[in-house]
Amino acid sequence: INGNDAEGWGMLGYAAARQAQYDQAQAAFDKAYRLSQAPHWKRLAAAAHINHLLQPVDAAIARKDAGAVRDTAEQILAIDPQHAQGLTLQAQALQLAGQYQQAQAAYEHVLVQHPQYLPAVTQLVCLLMEQQQWNAANQALEQHAPASADAQAEVARLRAEILQGQAEHYLAQDLPAPALRLLERALPLSPGNPWLRHRLARTYLQTGAVAPANAVMDEGVGLAPEDSDMRYARALVRSVQAQWEPAAADLAHIPTAQRSPGMQQLLYESQLHTLIQQ
Repeated sequence: INGNDAEGWGMLGYAAARQAQYDQAQAAFDKAYRLSQAPHWKRLAAAAHINHLLQPVDAAIARKDAGAVRDTAEQILAIDPQHAQGLTLQAQALQLAGQYQQAQAAYEHVLVQHPQYLPAVTQLVCLLMEQQQWNAANQALEQHAPASADAQAEVARLRAEILQGQAEHYLAQDLPAPALRLLERALPLSPGNPWLRHRLARTYLQTGAVAPANAVMDEGVGLAPEDSDMRYARALVRSVQAQWEPAAADLAHIPTAQRSPGMQQLLYESQLHTLIQQ
């Protein structure tokens, strides 16, 4: 391109951004802005800079590095003090540092500034669930959940998690009947969740309802026959009923490279019990 062609530099910036090369995109947009002083290039350079800062943040969250998350949030907010994701990361850093009350207040502040911002809603609800504040989690979700169609799957997943959490509270008190009702309400909200199905099936078995337990797992495998966790969940339910050969069949269906040590151990035990039964 012509070295003084602002539009050309801008096109290079767009191309780099599409490939997630945000540092290169920022440099190109900055060049376009210096050449033309057009404000949209400045905005795009700032957005590319923020996206570049965000690239390592998921890994920092996964390793629970509160300092790295806080530093990223501060750098983003220095560019854009009202940036929704930057504010949410600031709250997450507090949560990762164990400052739960401050984190809750920070998430609520984000939702004042950015109503129905789904990442903040999700984090707030998860924070409350981690503290077993089920009613508060449900109230937060009802108050802040986005109504948009593209948010409905995540909202449904959160509702299912709240119901399952409430069910676990009853199961801890050896009250399977109310737990069962909650789990049955949760399942239609998150039908592809293998561990919700597993918990429901185990609770059915606890109440002596064998056929519904097997049916709920069969339905799950029917929905997602290649889902390794769904196969493993059904194998676990089968194994507690001493259905060793069907359990082994589920586990054998999982490609060897995808089997966790727990899956491999259950496969070995199931094959051993199958031989003994023969």
